[in-house]
Amino acid sequence: MFVLGPLTEYYVAHSWTSTKPTSMANEWIKHIHNGEFLQENGPLWFCLALLIFSLAYVALRAGHLTAAPDSDVDPPPPGTGRLVGFALAMATVTFLVRAARPPTFLNMHLGDFAQYIFLFTAGILAARRGWLPKLRYSSGIRWLTVVLPIGFAAWLSILLAGGSLKANDHAHFGGWHWQAAAICVWESFTCVALCFGLLVIFRENFNSQGRLAKFLSDNAFSVYVFHPPIVIFAARMLHGVFWPPLIKFVVLTAIGVVVSFTLSAALFRRIPLLRRIL
Repeated sequence: MFVLGPLTEYYVAHSWTSTKPTSMANEWIKHIHNGEFLQENGPLWFCLALLIFSLAYVALRAGHLTAAPDSDVDPPPPGTGRLVGFALAMATVTFLVRAARPPTFLNMHLGDFAQYIFLFTAGILAARRGWLPKLRYSSGIRWLTVVLPIGFAAWLSILLAGGSLKANDHAHFGGWHWQAAAICVWESFTCVALCFGLLVIFRENFNSQGRLAKFLSDNAFSVYVFHPPIVIFAARMLHGVFWPPLIKFVVLTAIGVVVSFTLSAALFRRIPLLRRIL
């Protein structure tokens, strides 16, 4: 918010427009003074959200407002009925929050935060009760194979019947509309199916790392933090190239991936201060 975002906007994206003459220092000070830095978290808005959630959880634990884990036998992972109930509850709360048309705050779309809070809470319960090793593989696969095909058909039906092809898609994003309610239900069940199914698939079939996978995972967070200026710079370089959009997309993706991971391993994660963070 104070370094990477402003440097990217001033030197790479050139999205800071001001009366000239100007300078990075002058624009940076004005950027802080007018409060624009609060919107400068870029893709790291999700890290900011997780930090806020974690601080809230710490406060709840410090105040002894969360139940202690069972001392004898942990309850088993939730079955199909409880997962269905969880998905319906998440869909209901999400619909009610979006019906109020909440604003964007700190570059975070608050209409989605009901889902994030539900899933953050589920993650805490899964960790404290040791659910991840106990999730049944067959149940996870069943959720994927049943919910995803039905969900895709439902999603397509919602779009067609809801008027998306007639430029009437505003009703899908919030408000007291059946389209918004249906989308919330689809999102919630698809989310549960993907979380459940992918967890058991990777636990059983992809639970080891080779050299390439270890390199990618070691550098993943660093790439997440530093990729915006790299991608923006590459996009500006390709701006004057008259290629089909799909070709430019593939080339830009390849450049972004290769350069981001290379700089992460060769530079960012070797800087002493950054190495402790990344």
